[in-house]
Amino acid sequence: MPAAALLVALARDHGVLPTLLARLPDDERRAAAVSQRPVLEGAATQTLVLRQVAQALRRQLAAAGIDALVVKGPSFADRLYKTPCWRPFTDLDLLLHRADFPRARDLMRAAGYRPEGMALKHEAAAYGEEKWIANPGGLEVLVELHWDMIGSPTLRQGRRVDLALLQAEDGAETPAALLLVAAVHAAYGHAFDRLQPLVDVVQAVRGAAGPIDADWLSRRATEGGLRPGLALALDLAGRAFGEPACDTLRRAIGLKRPPLAIRCLMTPAVVVGAETGAHGLMAWRRQAVREWLKRAR
Repeated sequence: MPAAALLVALARDHGVLPTLLARLPDDERRAAAVSQRPVLEGAATQTLVLRQVAQALRRQLAAAGIDALVVKGPSFADRLYKTPCWRPFTDLDLLLHRADFPRARDLMRAAGYRPEGMALKHEAAAYGEEKWIANPGGLEVLVELHWDMIGSPTLRQGRRVDLALLQAEDGAETPAALLLVAAVHAAYGHAFDRLQPLVDVVQAVRGAAGPIDADWLSRRATEGGLRPGLALALDLAGRAFGEPACDTLRRAIGLKRPPLAIRCLMTPAVVVGAETGAHGLMAWRRQAVREWLKRAR
């Protein structure tokens, strides 16, 4: 596969295709846009539908007196990127208080959604989330309701990323909260298996959504037991994008640099899977880092 085609394929797989296309020379951008047209058109359609769904659900939840925060997807796209379409997303994530789940289930059913996966009560208790599906206009829409943004029960031991931890007094998601969610998503959610979550981290660090309140971030990372994951996300994003602001912020928060062994295991090359023939090694490295995150405090 030609180098340019391989780069485009990698960008597509890592969720950063629109950002790459915006930076390619005109001729290469036009050629890539033609080859990836079905992907781009499908993503644009899905994003438009998801935004409409998000607006409707937020209105319905608010009318029912259920406090909810739309996290990741449209929140990142609108606030962390110069052009929202540069940050595609494929589902919606709503963070609720755990006590509101019974009422939220009734609302989702009334809105035409059906549960997906395990029995809801078991799934919410074990994984901190429930998955709901609808098919507006024939397009499948996935909505995930969370009471905690860390889904894995083993990773969540001694940690939390709930609505009370993230939400400001006025109910908004601050730039520091955006960064915390991005770092948690990259580290505890994906174990750095895709580039897109790491781009979210570096965009937040660069102040795309506004200045980061280091004191707030330090306190909430400590309260949530998230300091190791945040430190690793900042360190890796800084190395991947040559962004010194990541290290500056890490030191301002009072976070130690991750152990050398962990930094050697989790490199930018591992994130993009660039080591030839090393698929098994990549998986082993990510699992080793995941095990470290379970134990690190």
